[in-house]
Amino acid sequence: MAALQSPLTFKASLGDDLRRWSQPEESASYDEIAGRIASAFSVPKTDMLLRYQDEDQDWITVTSDADLLEAIAVAKQCAPEGTKTVLRLEVISPKPLRPGRQTQKVPKIDLSEMEEAVSRLDAKAKVAAAHLDKESKKAAKEAKKAAARVDKEAKKAVKLAEKAFKHATTAALGAMASKDVSDAFAQAAASLPESAAPFAQILSDVAVALTPRTQSLEAHTVAQGSPVVPPPHVHHGVACDMCDMAPILGPRYAKKDADVDLCAADFAKLSAEEAAQFTAIEHPLDEGCWKRPPSVHPNVECDVSGMFPLVGPRYSKKNCNYDLCEEEFLKLPEEEQMLYERIAFPGACPVDLAQPSTVEGELAARHGWTPQTMQGLADCHFAELVEQLQGSLSQEQFEQLAAAIEPVFALDPERLEATLAALEPYLALVPAELDLLPDYVAMLLAEQSGPEPAKSNGTVECQPPIQEVLNFDVFPVDIDSAAEEAARVAAEEEAACAAAEKEAARMAAEEAACVAAEKEAARMAAEEAACVAAEKEAARVAAEEEAARVAAEEEAACVITQSIVQQLVAMGFEQSACLDAVKASGDNIETAITFLLEAPAAAEPEPEPAWDAEWDDILAELKEMGFEDETTNMAMIKEKEGDIKETVKELVKRERINRQC
Repeated sequence: MAALQSPLTFKASLGDDLRRWSQPEESASYDEIAGRIASAFSVPKTDMLLRYQDEDQDWITVTSDADLLEAIAVAKQCAPEGTKTVLRLEVISPKPLRPGRQTQKVPKIDLSEMEEAVSRLDAKAKVAAAHLDKESKKAAKEAKKAAARVDKEAKKAVKLAEKAFKHATTAALGAMASKDVSDAFAQAAASLPESAAPFAQILSDVAVALTPRTQSLEAHTVAQGSPVVPPPHVHHGVACDMCDMAPILGPRYAKKDADVDLCAADFAKLSAEEAAQFTAIEHPLDEGCWKRPPSVHPNVECDVSGMFPLVGPRYSKKNCNYDLCEEEFLKLPEEEQMLYERIAFPGACPVDLAQPSTVEGELAARHGWTPQTMQGLADCHFAELVEQLQGSLSQEQFEQLAAAIEPVFALDPERLEATLAALEPYLALVPAELDLLPDYVAMLLAEQSGPEPAKSNGTVECQPPIQEVLNFDVFPVDIDSAAEEAARVAAEEEAACAAAEKEAARMAAEEAACVAAEKEAARMAAEEAACVAAEKEAARVAAEEEAARVAAEEEAACVITQSIVQQLVAMGFEQSACLDAVKASGDNIETAITFLLEAPAAAEPEPEPAWDAEWDDILAELKEMGFEDETTNMAMIKEKEGDIKETVKELVKRERINRQC
């Protein structure tokens, strides 16, 4: 009997949610339909139940391919003639418990065991609290000891600072008789003990700042005539890129066109080829340490080289939107260069390159300068320092600087060179001491108004006397109070360090106590979690044991039922009637026999019809459906006289009864 090829319509509902699809009957299987429904409603396939209503309005459960084929057959039978076949399935999730499973017992929890576990946890909590209290007291005691040690070290540091202050005061006052201020500070720094190293460094830095670059070693003498080795020059803000000396003491070696600096010791380790790439800077006021990064003109581009942004001096063509960098400007002929203005840095006043004679005429008119004088000034180191300051100061600050040093240029050419050399150290104070620069210039002019400066070994001695330096407020504080102020600062720093160490020790002790408390709490939590886990595991084992016991009882009951049914069948009773009687009697064989005997006698069975050759196709189709027992299949086909629907229905019913047992 050939299978139908027309497609079927399936409708599955879960509550108010309804899904529909169509597919050929031959491709429908229980696993495929169940998987599709589980995916559509997002429910576990193993925890849902499918059922349909038959022609008697009874709900029939679908659990296998045979059940599905029966459901399809019923749907076709119930469908009106000429309409499509629709199989309506109801989905129940979660799956309801089977009647046999409802006797499953929930494991009981022993309250006495729970109380005992709580008592154990309470005892452990008390022990942990006592341990934590003990550790906290121990940490507090250690913190107190650490604070006492820090306080002791702080008092010791204060005493050392006071001692250093007295020693420094004596040394500074004794050195005041020295003619040279830098020698006085150098001698005071050298006489300090090692405990006053910070104050000695301050005095050394002051001595370096006041050391003129033209001063020879022979000038470093004290009032008694004993030679004093001058302290090395200090290059503030510069560190050695090899040994990390900061600041660099003594000569500084700067690499050309690179931000690399070396001290003398590391420079001596270089090969001759490597050393040729460095420039020596003996004094902090030499050219090397005054070099600043080139100015950057944002949003300005060189119209020839394309440099953007333009770095270095900017040359702007007058009355034109045309700019050049310095490299391209120098390539122009001299007559074309006169058409440009030079802008040293963003915001600087443009300098008209076509009017140099106006400046020369102004200088000649004011001070009577000759071209030789102007050329000598342009070539000296002082002019270079002023030009570099122009690149770092604002226009207002540079105008203030120019106004302060202009009186110097009124001196005779014979005195101008020495005065400019003496003024160079004071430029190091710009812009911090820009307001005091006129006083410095007035002091130098007062010096130069006296007799001609003495010359020794061809070197001009331009350092002003110490008393005049004091009169013109070169220092922000008096020399007498410098030592006291430095010692006070050192003492305050030591006291601050001691207080910081004390606070750090206290915080460390508190942190250690907190860490100990957290560890103890974590340990207690772990123990409690272990107890809870053990109790859960015990409950799980008990539940599994109870479930196994119930399953064993059900299996034993099923075995007993089958045994009684077989005995009754052997006595000559019909198997289905025996099964119903045994269930009704509660597995009591005597009561079941009574039920069977009291039941009305069954009609005599009609003679078994002969086998029809056409039924061979039905027998093969039943085997494809999954009914493997050929003898039972043949008996059912004969009983239903070749009606495949009735045959399948009866086979499904028998299989369901066997599964329930």
